[in-house]
Amino acid sequence: RSNTALSTFPRWITLRRSAPAAAARPAGQLCFPRPGTGRFLSWGRARSPGITGWAGGMEPPHSASAMMVGQRSNSVCGVHTGPEHAGTDGGAASECGTRGADERGEEMQWRAVIEYEGTYFAGYQRQGKVEHQMLRGSNGEEKPAPRTVQGELEAALQGISGRDIAVMCAGRTDKGVHASGQVITFKFPEWAHGCRRMVQAMNRVLPKDVAVLKVDRVPALFHPRFSASFRRYEYTIYSAPMRSPLLERSTWHVRETLDPVLMQAAASLLEGEHDFSTFGVSPEKGGHCIREIISIKIHVQSPSLIVVDIKGRAFLYHMVRLIVGALRLIGSGREPPESILERLEMKDR
Repeated sequence: RSNTALSTFPRWITLRRSAPAAAARPAGQLCFPRPGTGRFLSWGRARSPGITGWAGGMEPPHSASAMMVGQRSNSVCGVHTGPEHAGTDGGAASECGTRGADERGEEMQWRAVIEYEGTYFAGYQRQGKVEHQMLRGSNGEEKPAPRTVQGELEAALQGISGRDIAVMCAGRTDKGVHASGQVITFKFPEWAHGCRRMVQAMNRVLPKDVAVLKVDRVPALFHPRFSASFRRYEYTIYSAPMRSPLLERSTWHVRETLDPVLMQAAASLLEGEHDFSTFGVSPEKGGHCIREIISIKIHVQSPSLIVVDIKGRAFLYHMVRLIVGALRLIGSGREPPESILERLEMKDR
């Protein structure tokens, strides 16, 4: 239903989340979208051999939500090999069908661009040693581990290979975040049937809300997280008096009219390197909250659809939706654009 409903929208809209309308909240309190329908768009150019692709429909949206490696190209899936980075970080990506090692004798690994609809996932990262295992809750009762994207991918690879295969990703998306360009890597050295067959094999066993778009071979030194130079999310806000069931999974519905000019004025103040403690939590325990935002652009898709396009080096947990929540307050006229700097200086959620 979701695919049919959204088929008329541009493919590059990829990171979105929905949330209930703001109830009565104290003046000045952040109101942010609930986890539920974000999409992660894309990753930037990789600092590793031969990667210059575009992350498909996900830059993200991020939603958070989708991810991708590379810069824009004419390729459909967005990742292709090229000469500009050859000779760095271990050599260039190889043609599909070759197996074993690169020119320096190092083991090659597989890189894949994937897409997923995050509504029924508890996030990307597996929350148990294996998917569907029983976990013990705080009350001592056992319950099944939540369904995750990583768990489904590893279960699919296990079904193909008959053994456990670990999957690495470019970025862990939150609950409800969609992706159209997430990049993953895994090692499957005994596969000799080429990239096209690998895509077909994985898509046969994956559930309908996860799909592999493209696969290629990269050197062992390539890391989907550390080899990416930026991430990008798009967050779509549906500004209208009445909710739209067709947009429920892909937008955050707010009832008031938003001024995109005020939102852009505030968003520009967040560009650059800052301590974003007000807007998120570090993924690492005790880690710092200094992050660099390359750009934040406010795009008006229609009189009722506003897209917040955020591009950065890395993000904190919940950082995108908390920024969007602050921009919503400013766009509604409740706060001036300069208030975003006051929030930034608070360094406290």
